[in-house]
Amino acid sequence: MKLTMQEGIEKLTPLLNEKKLIIFAGAGISRLAPSNLPSWDDLLIKFVDLCEEINQLLPPQALQSQFSDLIKAARNSETKNPAKTSLVLKNKLKEIQAQKSLNFNVINEFQTRLSGIFTNAQPNENHRLIVQTNYPYILTSNYDTLLENAARKYNYTDLFLRSFTFNDAADIAIAIYENQSCIIHIHGNTSNIALDDFVLTSEDYIRITKKYPGFRMATQTLFLKYSVLFIGYGARDPHVEDFLEELSFYFGSGSTPKHFLVLKEDEIDAVIEKHKNDTINTDIIAISDHNQATDLLAEIQKILPR
Repeated sequence: MKLTMQEGIEKLTPLLNEKKLIIFAGAGISRLAPSNLPSWDDLLIKFVDLCEEINQLLPPQALQSQFSDLIKAARNSETKNPAKTSLVLKNKLKEIQAQKSLNFNVINEFQTRLSGIFTNAQPNENHRLIVQTNYPYILTSNYDTLLENAARKYNYTDLFLRSFTFNDAADIAIAIYENQSCIIHIHGNTSNIALDDFVLTSEDYIRITKKYPGFRMATQTLFLKYSVLFIGYGARDPHVEDFLEELSFYFGSGSTPKHFLVLKEDEIDAVIEKHKNDTINTDIIAISDHNQATDLLAEIQKILPR
């Protein structure tokens, strides 16, 4: 079902009052100034840029010419199939690093440059509103730690200190058992970015869930117990589907809580609306632009301040 913002607020209000709504924030929340971080699609493009920069540093024996061909092809396909493009480039980086004669750490260079994208960013109004709302749990697919920075800035010390990633399954389980609000980085954060654990593709997600089964179980518990508000995502962003399609497959769409996805009006069509409603039990809250997403977060914060 497609809802207006006001209709969405009316549906979210009882869930907020019952503390049955958690939030899942995507890259879109960090695009607003002064954060100015890339969207998911833009991050994939930046990934190609990083590969090109690294390629320029490689000696001839590192198959630079072949890598150059791949990068050129990636430039032509990054907007057509960005996830598969990044997968091919990631595998090529690992192949180059495996060359024993290479006196150059490709992986370290990649991690340093990737972390640099997020280093100097500052929290924006979206981050403030999210940490100042009493969500039981805050999930994010973002690598930046701007939610933590906002929590520290506004003196939510407990929330700031309870920040977890996929290798903190035991801590997440304790937080769920003890009903402690926390921030969970589904794909890791800037402190533990690694090429093998860097999630850009569906294949990456599958690998992470297999590598960290405890984390998978803990997060699935949240999706079975709470309704989730997805905000900062695009209609074709695979991160929205990762958990919901799997849960719907195991339990059936109608047996899981109703979830909500905030989308720009120009990204919504009949197919997307039907898929979200029937397949993953998700209503769409339509907004006109990114500023209206901030307005929605502000209205929610008024209903349930932390």
